Amino acid sequence: MVNIARAHQEAGDDEPAYRDAGAAVTILRETGDRAAEASALNALGVAALRLGRPTEAADRHRDALALAVEIGSPFSQARAHTGLGDAHEATADPATAAHHWRQALAAYGDLDAPEAQRVRDRLDRPAAGSTPAATSAEQSKSMAVREGPT
Repeated sequence: MVNIARAHQEAGDDEPAYRDAGAAVTILRETGDRAAEASALNALGVAALRLGRPTEAADRHRDALALAVEIGSPFSQARAHTGLGDAHEATADPATAAHHWRQALAAYGDLDAPEAQRVRDRLDRPAAGSTPAATSAEQSKSMAVREGPT
């Protein structure tokens, strides 16, 4: 279901993406697949941000980060930090956004992940005129490829 949510995100269908990511979180909690749950929480955060709900997005990415730390998933941790940065940027908190993006960049760099360049781009752009929802869509597309089916 997470990949279905991401496919909706790629197509710009944000409401179905949000719905499917939320359903995936529920199912994965019931089945106990904690790694996939962290991935679904991150997808839900991306969808919430694209729907203009940055506070909710930050909450979902925080949930994903806590779970990813608990299970030792550096990729999900990096993704959560990226989403937290995007959510804080959307709420006009560039210092906190940059903090999370630096955390994501360090993790992606350790993993030699191509997402590191996208995070560098976020850190390099001026705070005004940025588009976290658009960059979240790019992230969703990349994550679907890297995380595989869930």
